[in-house]
Amino acid sequence: KPMAADLDGALQIARAAQRTDSFFTVGFNLRHATAARAIKAFADSGGLGVPVCARGSMLETEIPWWGPHHDRALSGGGAIAATAVHMIDLLMWLAGNPRPVTATASTTRLFPRKRGSTAPDPRRAERYDVEDLAFGHVRFDGGFWLSIEGGWTWDEPGWECRLALVGDRAQASAEPLRFWAERDGKLVDVTGSASGDLDFPSSVWREIADVVDRVRSGQPPEMLLEHAVEVQAVVDALYRSASQGREVTVDDFRRALAETARLESSSARAREEVSA
Repeated sequence: KPMAADLDGALQIARAAQRTDSFFTVGFNLRHATAARAIKAFADSGGLGVPVCARGSMLETEIPWWGPHHDRALSGGGAIAATAVHMIDLLMWLAGNPRPVTATASTTRLFPRKRGSTAPDPRRAERYDVEDLAFGHVRFDGGFWLSIEGGWTWDEPGWECRLALVGDRAQASAEPLRFWAERDGKLVDVTGSASGDLDFPSSVWREIADVVDRVRSGQPPEMLLEHAVEVQAVVDALYRSASQGREVTVDDFRRALAETARLESSSARAREEVSA
């Protein structure tokens, strides 16, 4: 994750995937967190009602030097592309993957004013060219919207990974996992026996196990190709908005995917005719 450095790259990958009959997926492991599964079950059962809006945050106090996330040429971006993208996918998935329409964002780079002394070596400090604090807002078809915060230079100790999903019947949140609903004008905790968290490492292992099981059993991946491209389109739009200082439209990747599928289908038929 994300699928590529930009939407053009993601569409190239999508075209290649459509030409094959192989198993293809993208690693958005937060879908496999126990709290995410509980919220998805609650939403799918109708407990949430119609999704209205959501907010999520992924805020760290430390720069993830363990990978090349600070190098835009290798990562495609910083706090959005490397970290908050997990939450963007999760919120969209929990809401039923509505079609994104517009996006707006503000980003900044605080390194080296903050965390400057934490760079493992001068070379990596010199190549640091990404945002390390970001805020975004995305609007979707049907009126749903989400807000997202991501950062590596947050000054509150610890790691913050939280979400709230509002529906017209109830609201879900994590962490901690809670379901709230209105009963006779009063808020009631309807969490019941549901439990779970957004623990990152364990969600990675669950994702790996799920992929292995699906490959062995011949099942399709949970993370669909079009959803992965959709997240990439949102990430691209957030970066364009931040650079232009205004709200932008999210590229219509669905039309591109549909056109790609038609072209590949036509090419395949042509090759079969030549062979015959």
